Amino acid sequence: MAKVKKNSEFGSIYEEYFGRALLILPFISTLFSEYLMFPECFVYSFYVLFTAIALYFFAGKKYVLAAIFMILGGSTYQVSVIVCAIYALLYILIEGNYVLNIKMLVRGLIVSFSCLFVGLLNYESTKLMQFLGVMTDNPKPISSVGVLDSIAGVIRLFWDFLKNGIGLLPVPFINLLVVIVITLLLIISRKKENERVFTFLFAGIVMFLLALAIPLIQSKAPRVIYTLYAALGCMTFLGYVQLGARVKKYAQAVTMIAVIVQIFSCQQIAINHYISNTQDLACAEAVLNKIDNYEEINGVTVDEIAVCVDDESFNYYENVYYTLDQINERTSRNVAYSLLEYTNNLKYSADDNNFVNTEETNGTPYGRRFKKSSMSGNKVRKKYFKDMNWDHFDVDEQVVIDGNTAYWCIY
Repeated sequence: MAKVKKNSEFGSIYEEYFGRALLILPFISTLFSEYLMFPECFVYSFYVLFTAIALYFFAGKKYVLAAIFMILGGSTYQVSVIVCAIYALLYILIEGNYVLNIKMLVRGLIVSFSCLFVGLLNYESTKLMQFLGVMTDNPKPISSVGVLDSIAGVIRLFWDFLKNGIGLLPVPFINLLVVIVITLLLIISRKKENERVFTFLFAGIVMFLLALAIPLIQSKAPRVIYTLYAALGCMTFLGYVQLGARVKKYAQAVTMIAVIVQIFSCQQIAINHYISNTQDLACAEAVLNKIDNYEEINGVTVDEIAVCVDDESFNYYENVYYTLDQINERTSRNVAYSLLEYTNNLKYSADDNNFVNTEETNGTPYGRRFKKSSMSGNKVRKKYFKDMNWDHFDVDEQVVIDGNTAYWCIY
């Protein structure tokens, strides 16, 4: 930003801070909201910190320190390398006064491939540690889909992003509109400087290709593809800082509308998340109450939970509309056992003396009331819920308790 100010692309403090806001677009986007769905995602905040520090040292030409922090970021979460590459490319273009030359091209290639190499290094080192038994989690495998199918898949993904933010934006083609308007305004503003327009378009294509690198070979989860908004924000910023004073206001109007749509959509996603969580907890509490009543009447302690799903069990509730991958996914559909434990702890946390089947550590109740049954979902379904299907929650039909085990069929 200091480099931009030195070149006097901003005529006022308002223009400057509007430009700054474009650079944080990925972190207020609907796709980034997946990071807010799970408490374990807190650790990912460190990869954002490491990436920012790496870019800071890169701008200061302290490349060894930049590389160290880039490796730290990539080791924390692999998508860090894509974020780092996109923002580093933006800096290179600004430093080169927005006109592509051989030096900038070579430098951009070195930075891009260095970042991608860090991602590959992280993947291979994870496989090695898993092979040596140092860690037990399997690294995400490289996609086994054919090259043409992978390319077709990311093309569809990119089009869906431009069309409606992969289904999370209520205003169609708002992302595409931003790209088109900024491009047209730059052409109008710099009609005698075609090399700047070419650099802008070329850089935008490269940034989006970098953002699609991981979904091309691995995951298409929102927490990975939110880098598309990094590419969109950096491309928009690159065009915005080059616009003449007369047309900057049009760019501000269009991008402001896009940002407002993002914020509104994030709000709706959050509301849907509360709805989904509330219904999950209601289902789990009803199951827990049934278990409590069973134990009280029969004098038998239930300490195992076995789960299956019916033939048409969906990952989202019907009244939840903003969904993608794990954004607003039903907890009961995927980790019913853990949800039941969580609800049990909520129920008894007000009075620790009410805990049952817990181990005591230093006089304080800890541990779990239930354990997950080793019985497979298919066997549970065949034995207790054969040919039974539901389109709503019915605890009396969907939970069967036999001995010390509760069998729960998720509709």
